[in-house]
Amino acid sequence: MSWGEDLRIRREELGYSLQEVEDETKIRKLYLEALENETFSVLPPKVYSVGFVKNYARFLELDVNQVTQQFKLLAYGNEEHEEEHFVSTNNLNKPLLPSWLTATNVFAAAAFLLLAIWIGNYLVSYFAGQNIADEPKPPVSEPDKPVGDQIPGDTEKPDDVEEPDETILPPEKVIVAVTATQNCWLRVTIDGVHNFEGTITAGDERSFSGEESVIIKAGNAGGIDIEFNGNEIGVFGNFGEVKEQEFTL
Repeated sequence: MSWGEDLRIRREELGYSLQEVEDETKIRKLYLEALENETFSVLPPKVYSVGFVKNYARFLELDVNQVTQQFKLLAYGNEEHEEEHFVSTNNLNKPLLPSWLTATNVFAAAAFLLLAIWIGNYLVSYFAGQNIADEPKPPVSEPDKPVGDQIPGDTEKPDDVEEPDETILPPEKVIVAVTATQNCWLRVTIDGVHNFEGTITAGDERSFSGEESVIIKAGNAGGIDIEFNGNEIGVFGNFGEVKEQEFTL
């Protein structure tokens, strides 16, 4: 029995027609038939297709992660293996980073760290130069003739000036990632300030970050998946449910 047949059989066990599933999930009947027949060329781009599969599996009360992984292997097998190989190879060469560290956050933290180190080096050099300038110059005198085995120019070198170590840690933030599997009205408040309000469509992915808190209010809680500071929370609530939740450190 194939992957698509499993979906069809489960749908028929629950007593739903394709039209009824379309009405409930808002997934077009054309795409539902493509999933059950495994005609993946009919499907839209990957991000939308994966969202449809998650939504359909959740509607059929199946294991969402298992069904989604099987779909990715069937529809994007070579691409998935290449991505896994790339990730595993890089993991052997460098430590893992938290998933909430996006490229923008890493770049900003690196730039801030370099700036702090540059300022630290500048201050050390500046004050070291001030100390040297304040010291009185010794009177000029003729050099003494070497006595015995004394070697001219053999003088003690001053100890090296130790520069203080500085470690700058990136500031902790509240980061909430939202992925829409259905159309959903959304309102977002960050650190007490209204940030976003509008309708996101299936396949949309948005990320919101704040210093203290991020409040998410959804008009269709079952139509969005939530990820909080790199941890996957999963579906926000039930289909058609209005739900509001605050995320803090």
